[in-house]
Amino acid sequence: MSAGETVKIRVSFVPENASDKTLRWRSSNQSVATVSDDGTVTAVGEGTATITVTPTSGSPKTCVVTVTVVRPDSLTLSELPETIVEGDTFDLTYTFTPAEAYTEGVEWTSSDETVATVDETGKVTTLAAGTATITLTLKDGSENPKTASAEVVVDPYIHAESVTLDQTLLELEAGDTVQLIATVLPEDAMNKNVTWTSDAESFATVDENGLVTAITPGTAVITVTTEDGGYTATCEVLIETPVVPETITLDVTEAELDIGDELQLTATVLPEDAVNKTVIWKTSDETVCTVDDTGKVTAVFEGMVTITASTEENDLKAFCVIKVREPVRPTSVTFDNTELTVAAGYTAQITATVLPEDSVNKTLVWTSDEQSVATVDENGLVTAIAPGVATIRAQALAGTDEVFAECIVTVEEPVPVTGITLSEEEITLSVGERKRLPEATVTPEDATDNTLTWTVSEESENPNAIIILDTGFIEAIEEGVVVVVVSDVSGTVTATFKVIVTA
Repeated sequence: MSAGETVKIRVSFVPENASDKTLRWRSSNQSVATVSDDGTVTAVGEGTATITVTPTSGSPKTCVVTVTVVRPDSLTLSELPETIVEGDTFDLTYTFTPAEAYTEGVEWTSSDETVATVDETGKVTTLAAGTATITLTLKDGSENPKTASAEVVVDPYIHAESVTLDQTLLELEAGDTVQLIATVLPEDAMNKNVTWTSDAESFATVDENGLVTAITPGTAVITVTTEDGGYTATCEVLIETPVVPETITLDVTEAELDIGDELQLTATVLPEDAVNKTVIWKTSDETVCTVDDTGKVTAVFEGMVTITASTEENDLKAFCVIKVREPVRPTSVTFDNTELTVAAGYTAQITATVLPEDSVNKTLVWTSDEQSVATVDENGLVTAIAPGVATIRAQALAGTDEVFAECIVTVEEPVPVTGITLSEEEITLSVGERKRLPEATVTPEDATDNTLTWTVSEESENPNAIIILDTGFIEAIEEGVVVVVVSDVSGTVTATFKVIVTA
């Protein structure tokens, strides 16, 4: 049998109908095996025992029981915590193999119970810094039971020694909040937990994170206390009576506006350190003037209106009286020319005058009744398109239908330049000398555009010998011979003259 195993011994009687079947059971070595009154044998420990059964009448019978024991061949403890300090508790567990091995229980011991103790379940309690060996003995009935040990190194517990606050006096107004910061020393203290309290929560409160809230004018003391050691630090909180507005004034108290005008009003609330300087703006008649939250007034219609600026606190008031006028509208439009003759492809500027001078809106709407003949832009610039007659009109946008001016524009075919004649064919200059350009005559005399262009021919012997100035002069720069070309706007009609520059 194996230790711990049970077997019931079966007994047969001869004769089977014996009247007395009482039996008495006995083990020769109860440390090896025991037997109960019904013949159940329990293997206890390694060895041999004789089980004897004796009837009331008759001779005894025996059975030899041999008990074998499977003992553990390995024993392992669980891992220790990475860091162990004074006051810690933790559980050690164990495993052994084979799992079916015979055991009679375990025994836990500590090599130094001033450092660490261990109870019968394997719970370790550290008491002081130092080293203690925790040993587990697995009882298996042998003289050399299996053991396993763990060396427990206990580090000293670093206690808090002080606490300070970043501020020791706060001057607040009702509604203000301030975050207090507590510093627990030493830096490596193992328990830096703190609690916060206020001695007058009707004046100031503090939450679990040190956020202080001012409630009403008064004084409160905020205290922070360390969980480890009960060290404290305090901050006095003074909640002041808020400064209220005493006066309000406006930068403008009277104004005249035209419909559509805007006016920015500025309110000044004193004293400067008043806590609530919010201003509420109102108009006495929104059909005449509106006012927004910033004090900007917009004139809507003719009439009188009062703009009121009020402080949100104390309801102090300041006023601005505004008269909205009917805008001055244009009554007449005149042109600098009422008739123009323009060649097709050319432009002409019409200048308009709107009266009276103080008209609010002098915008003009320009139109042409014959856009195939002439067009006009928003500034009165007429462009001749093709021969014919067109009427250019400028209508006052803000005036009545009768407030306009007209100009009759006749567009003709352009008269081209057919020839250019110069008063001189050759000019001689010394270096540094200036001379006016020759006089040019354009034919025909009624050419539409007699504008001429003066340029130095690139085929000149020395094109850099002169420069042609915008003032109508030639300036000699260096020796050489230059040919100057005179061209009309089309570039097809030209004339030339020679300039000789000497040293």
